[in-house]
Amino acid sequence: MAPVVLPLGFVILGILVAKFLGVHTLFWWGLLGVCLMASLWKGLRFWPIFFLFFSVAGLRYGMLSDSYRDDSLKGLNGQTMVFRLEVDETPVATPEHYRFLGKTSQAYFGQRWHPLQAKVLVYSPQYFSLHSTIQAEGVLDELSRKGSAYQAKGCHHFYFISKAIEEKNRPFLSWASQSRESMESWFSFSLLAPYDSLAKGIFFGDHRQIEDNVMDEFRVTGTYHLLVASGLKVALVSLGIWFLLWQCPFQVRLVGAGLAVLGYAFLIGPEPPLLRGVLMALCAAIALLLGRGRDSLDAFLLVAFILLLVNPFWLFDPGFQLSFLSVFGILFFFEPLALKLSFLPKWIADSISVTISAQLPILIPLAYYFHTFSLISPLANLLVVPLSAVSMFLGSLSFGLSFLWKSAAMMVSSCHQVVLSLMLWIVKVCSEIPLAYQSVSTPNLLTIFLFYLSLVGLWLIKTRQGKILFATTSGLLACFWIRSFFVSPPTRITFLDVGQGDSAILSIQRKTFLLDAGGSPTETELDGFSVGERVVVPALRARGVNVLDGILLTHPHLDHLGGMLAVLQHFKVKRIWLPDLSTPSPLYKTFLAEAKKCKIPLLFVHDHEKIQLAEGATLNLYWPEFPLLHGTHSDLNNNSVVSQLEIGDVKILFAGDVELEGEKALLNHLHPKSLLRSQILKVPHHGSGTSSTEDFLRAVSPRIAVVSVGEHNLYHHPSPLTLKRLRKRIPYVYRTDHDGTIGFELLLDERTPRVKPIPESVSQ
Repeated sequence: MAPVVLPLGFVILGILVAKFLGVHTLFWWGLLGVCLMASLWKGLRFWPIFFLFFSVAGLRYGMLSDSYRDDSLKGLNGQTMVFRLEVDETPVATPEHYRFLGKTSQAYFGQRWHPLQAKVLVYSPQYFSLHSTIQAEGVLDELSRKGSAYQAKGCHHFYFISKAIEEKNRPFLSWASQSRESMESWFSFSLLAPYDSLAKGIFFGDHRQIEDNVMDEFRVTGTYHLLVASGLKVALVSLGIWFLLWQCPFQVRLVGAGLAVLGYAFLIGPEPPLLRGVLMALCAAIALLLGRGRDSLDAFLLVAFILLLVNPFWLFDPGFQLSFLSVFGILFFFEPLALKLSFLPKWIADSISVTISAQLPILIPLAYYFHTFSLISPLANLLVVPLSAVSMFLGSLSFGLSFLWKSAAMMVSSCHQVVLSLMLWIVKVCSEIPLAYQSVSTPNLLTIFLFYLSLVGLWLIKTRQGKILFATTSGLLACFWIRSFFVSPPTRITFLDVGQGDSAILSIQRKTFLLDAGGSPTETELDGFSVGERVVVPALRARGVNVLDGILLTHPHLDHLGGMLAVLQHFKVKRIWLPDLSTPSPLYKTFLAEAKKCKIPLLFVHDHEKIQLAEGATLNLYWPEFPLLHGTHSDLNNNSVVSQLEIGDVKILFAGDVELEGEKALLNHLHPKSLLRSQILKVPHHGSGTSSTEDFLRAVSPRIAVVSVGEHNLYHHPSPLTLKRLRKRIPYVYRTDHDGTIGFELLLDERTPRVKPIPESVSQ
């Protein structure tokens, strides 16, 4: 067993205890003192040292959690104030601002400077260099809880700079930042779109300017890792320098490769996969220089040990987990696979072996975090990874020549563009192969445990115990998989947290339906937030959905329609039901055009229509009535579809965005009014003050109400008066801005459905 295994295990255990048990920092200080004293007791051997690592990891996690706790900013929302902060990522240009993540160090309020450490999303009228320290005046406010990808980085506030007071640059970091900016500018100058953005993605891991359809093709083919900072890039850089210096002495080649790796790391920044690759390369280089040989497993575990002590939060970072599991796979499975494929040419056998061995351990994390499985990934990586190495070489060469010989640099850039175009073509062709990409549901803990136990059995397959372990675990996994085809999943209704908007997923007898896919974030529109891409599509993927049996659009407003285009682009949709409403909205016209392009039938619905969703499951349509209402406060809202899902004795009313006029007309139109009676009500119009009248609530008489609404929305929904009416009549009132995604599992042998909250991570 590698000597680092036990210390690393205790470090991981300490981080997990600190995170999930929330142990106070004082406990860790006390335990650290006890371990230090116990380490002097000779009879205890190594155990105090192991618990010392355990306590240091827990203490480090607790101290970092306290130092970046966002509570200190909550009392400052809406204030104009001065911050000192560091630019933590390369600013991205938006139509009106530059956007970047910043780390605050001090804030000026109450006539003095206060130490204040937090992460903020900064919008600035001017550009600042990466890693520079700035002092600026601006307004601080809170991001919507579901509003931004930056919240995954611990950032919950944004800061609009109105005036920059001072900027300071650290000499070395400033040089690295300027070098990267110069190289990005060269790519923009020498390459045509979209090849310039693809080159930046390959070289720097900056894929924010790459078009969404191109990103989707890389995801589908399992080659997305080429567009992020990773250990693979470190390997390509070090190998490139190693071969360039092939005539130099061994030590010179080794030092040259090490310096190149360090320089590349400074260009990119402290991304976990990149740091892992850099540290592993340096450990290997030092071992070679000292004549100690190469023990890949020891180097790998030592790097994990160092990184987790530096930043314990990386243990929960998907990129970090995927990177380390890939290396584990290569270390344990590459050689056996290469031996099995020895009948092939060596470079082909090695390429296939490294691709498969790297992919095996990450199948479960990919399913858990991204709900996807790419069957075409081994082939696509085999073809594209070598081209990415050529791309990095040609990009570096053309940039270097640009300072010496511009014409030669442009010729190299032309070759570079040919390589990039070939990469795009291969990725596109592979992505269009049938069944290349499948959605899979989120695996449970038992499946995860059995899968990794089967990998252990596969590694020990030459032994009797390994064969038994692999056969047993694989058999159990196969049984669970086969059983899923015969056992009908529970009927679930899920109201997604899409901010200020509506979206609900109906899962009925292996069929999936979507009611609206809206969401209109407020300030987060500035950072390119897409409700469809970031909430609705992942939620459907998490349920293993590849085909949608139907979509119901209640009305063509942004907060109900905003994510539909992403849904149509990612899933095969059998049909779309929608009201016959006209609007000049460009988004609605684009939606209809996309549906026509995808050859999806558009079925216009009418009142008193019944749609059979599945056996025993009917969607009753009660509104709109023709002729449509005109001259109301909002005709589109008041003519939105009101539908009732009826499954056995359970009824759920989806009231769209009808307001006072629509509710009144619906009650006058419907006979008897008891048809509206339902156990669950999706509250109309996000709980606005112009909806959910007493007469309407009396007719529905629900036990459960769901208000789909965005936190801190511009419309101040839900209205306090509406909430008062709801809570007066309805025992259980849920709000997506407070409760997140809200799920209901319908038990058909009971009149009242059992509420089963869906984990909020499903909708991320």
